[in-house]
Amino acid sequence: MKTFFLRSNCFALLLLCSAPLLFGQVYVDIDVSASSTLSDSRDSYDYYYYSEENLIDDTWHSWAEGVAGSGIGESLTFSSKKYISWNNYAPGEFTVFSFGLKNGYGDPRYYSKNNRVKTFKVYADGEYIETISVKDSSDFELYVFSKPITCKVLKFVIDSVYRGTVYNDTCIEELSLFQHSVTEISDEFMAYFKDYYSSPLPHSFVYNVSSGVHLLEVSSAASGAGGNYPAENLIDMSWHSWAEGVEGNGIGEYFTFGRNGYTQQSGYKLWGLKTAGFTLKNGYGNPDYYGKNNRVKAFKIYADGKYIETIQVKDSVNFEQYAFTKPIYCTELKFVIDAVYPGTDYDDTCIEEIALLHEVISDEEFNEKILFWIAEDWDEGPSMYKSHNDVEYRYDYNTGEYLYIDKQIPVVGDADEDAMLLKRYLPFEVGIEGFSSDIALLNGTASLRLKDKLPRLDGATAMYPLYSAFVHAVYPEEELKEHEYGYRYSLAEWKYFPKLEVLRESEIYYPPEKNEVSIVQCNKTPQAYQRLIDGETDIIFCYEPSAAEIQAAAEKGLKFNLTPIAKDAFVFIVNEKNPLNNITANQIRDIYSSRVINWKSITGIDEPIIAYQRPEKSGSQTILQSIMKGDKIMRPIMDAYYIPMGMFGMIEKIASSYYNYNAAIGYTFRFYLNAMVGSDSGTKVLSINGIAPNQQNIQSGAYPYTQTVYAVTTGNESENTKKFIEWIISAQGQELVKKTGYIPIR
Repeated sequence: MKTFFLRSNCFALLLLCSAPLLFGQVYVDIDVSASSTLSDSRDSYDYYYYSEENLIDDTWHSWAEGVAGSGIGESLTFSSKKYISWNNYAPGEFTVFSFGLKNGYGDPRYYSKNNRVKTFKVYADGEYIETISVKDSSDFELYVFSKPITCKVLKFVIDSVYRGTVYNDTCIEELSLFQHSVTEISDEFMAYFKDYYSSPLPHSFVYNVSSGVHLLEVSSAASGAGGNYPAENLIDMSWHSWAEGVEGNGIGEYFTFGRNGYTQQSGYKLWGLKTAGFTLKNGYGNPDYYGKNNRVKAFKIYADGKYIETIQVKDSVNFEQYAFTKPIYCTELKFVIDAVYPGTDYDDTCIEEIALLHEVISDEEFNEKILFWIAEDWDEGPSMYKSHNDVEYRYDYNTGEYLYIDKQIPVVGDADEDAMLLKRYLPFEVGIEGFSSDIALLNGTASLRLKDKLPRLDGATAMYPLYSAFVHAVYPEEELKEHEYGYRYSLAEWKYFPKLEVLRESEIYYPPEKNEVSIVQCNKTPQAYQRLIDGETDIIFCYEPSAAEIQAAAEKGLKFNLTPIAKDAFVFIVNEKNPLNNITANQIRDIYSSRVINWKSITGIDEPIIAYQRPEKSGSQTILQSIMKGDKIMRPIMDAYYIPMGMFGMIEKIASSYYNYNAAIGYTFRFYLNAMVGSDSGTKVLSINGIAPNQQNIQSGAYPYTQTVYAVTTGNESENTKKFIEWIISAQGQELVKKTGYIPIR
C-alpha cells in the first residue's frame, strides 16, 4: 500500500491508494471549502485564523466555524478537479470509503472548552447519503461510510455538537478522506496515525517557521576569516550562532520578527502576531567559546516601531524563557541589544538561538519541553540549494561557500559510517584499496574445515568482526572474479561480501535491493532476525531477540535457539569532558523514563538532559527496554536528531563539542566502542553502581549490564550448522572471541 498526497492549493488532503490517483490519465486535485470561518481580529490584525485549510495541513492548527451560535448547520465541502491542460481544469470524480477525524480544538488545553462535532450529515453531489455519529475523542478516529461514495462534491454538515465548557465555537483539528476500503487500511497504519495526531504537542508554546514566523531584518552579521555567523543561525534550530558584525560591543544592533501567512481569501500577507515572551539560548553555541565572546544582558523591545519595555536576560548557557509584562500584539517585533556581558577575549556579541513564545509556561514545564522544539539535525548548518541538471551547489552560511554535490552520489549518513567499518573486517583479503581483513587469526589451523553446504550467516554490525574471523578459520577462501565493469561488480558477486550498500559510492554502480549471492552478510539486528525467520539465513550472531521478534517467529511456528558464544557489556557513555564518571541503575531508569530531565540532581550542573536512543528493535534498544524493568521509555525528543540510525552516529553525536558535553548521554556496547571506534572516540564510559565494565567484572558477571552474544538458529539445523556452532564454543572458537575483543564464555 502506498500513501499519496493530492495537491490542494499548497495544502494536502490525504488519501490511501494502491495506485496513483489517475482518472483517464489525468491527475485529480482536491479542494476544501467551509461555509464559514472564525477570525478573531484585534486592531485589524488576524491574530487567530481558523481557516478550513487547517483541516488538511497535517498540523495541530484547527478549523472553527464562524457564525453566531453552536455551528449546527455549518458545512465543509470537498470537491475535485482534473487537470486537462495548462491552467485548464474540469470537475472530476473521486471515490471515498471512509474518513479520519481528529475532533475538536488541536491544543488539548482548549479541547473541552470549545464545541466538538457529535454528528455529521453527509451529502454527495447534493444528495443526502447518511448521518455519521462521531466520538468525543481527541484521538485520530476512523469512520466508515455504509457504502463507498463516488462523487464530485462531498459535503459534511454539522448536525449536532458536544458543547464546550467556555466557548460556543465548533472546532475540528484534522479531517482526511480515505480512498481505500477499511479492510485494506492496515492496523499498523492507523496506529501510526493515532500516535501522530494524538501525541501531546511538545512545543505548542513556541512559534517556529511552520507558524509563519520569520526574521524580517537583521542590522548586521559577522563574517570573515574567523567564520561566518549569519542571521539564519538565530532560528536554524541548531547549535550554530549569530554574531553582530559592527565595531564595538554590538549595543544598538537589532533583529526584527514578523509572521507571514497565506489564505485563499487574501493570499500572502504579514499577519498579526501575539507574543507573550521569548526563549533565548544566549552567547556562542560552543561552550568552549561561550565566555570568550559577549552575551546579551538586556534587550529593548519595540512593537511596530513603538518602544514597549526593556527585558533583562541571564548570563546562562541554557535555554531560558522571558515573559513580557503583558502580551504584545503587532506585525513587527524588534529586539535591540541594550547591554552586554563582556567576553574575556572578543568583543562580538553572540546569540545561539531565539524563538518567540505565544504563551509563557512554568519553568518546570519549560525545561521539560524546550528541547522537543529543536526539531532538526543541522550538523552542517542551514543551507540553500541551486540545481543544474544532476549537480547541486549547496551554500553553507557558516563558511560562505558553495559546496559541489553530485546528486548521483548518495550522501553518507550514520548507517553508511557503520558500513564503512565493515570494509575493515572482511573474512579474506580482496586486494582492493579501501577494503581489508583486520580480523583475528588463529595461531594454528582450525580443527574444523568446511568445504561445501556452508551455513549462511548474518548478524549485528558489532558482531561482524567476530563471525568474519570464524569464517576465515573454517570456510574455504574464494578469490574475487574479474568483472568487465570493475571491482564493485566483482565484490557484489563475491559470496562473502557483507553488505551491498557499502558499494553505493559511485554513480556507476547501483546494487540491487536484495543480496542474493553472499552467504556471509551483515544487515543489522532487526533485519538479521527477520531474515532468519524468513529462512534466508541459517545462523545469526546477535544479542537477545526482542519480544516483537520472538512473536514474529512464533507466528511462523518457529522458536529461537540461542547458543551463548561470547560476553560483552552494554555501556552508557557521555562526552569525555563531562565530569560524570559513575551513574546508578536507578538514575538511568529515571533519565530514560523522563522522571529526571536535568543533570543538576546528578552532576550538579544545571543542564537539560539530552538522552539519545536507538531505533525500535535494534539490539541496543531491546537491551535498554529490559534495563527499564517495566518503566515506560520516554518518547524520544526527536526522531531525526535523537535516534541516530547507526551506532556510530550516536557515539559521534555524544562526542560533539557543540553543547552536548555537559548534557548528552547514550549507550553502546563495549566491544563496538573499543574495537570498532577506538580509544579516541571522544566519549567516556560510565561505571554502573560503582562497577566498571572491565574484563574481570564482565567475566564474573559483577557488571550489572553484562550481555551475552548468541549464535541464533530456529531448529532443524543442518549437520554443518551444528558442527560450526560446536566449533565456535570450542577452545579455538573462544580463542578468536578473545582476540577479537569480546570476553570468552569460558
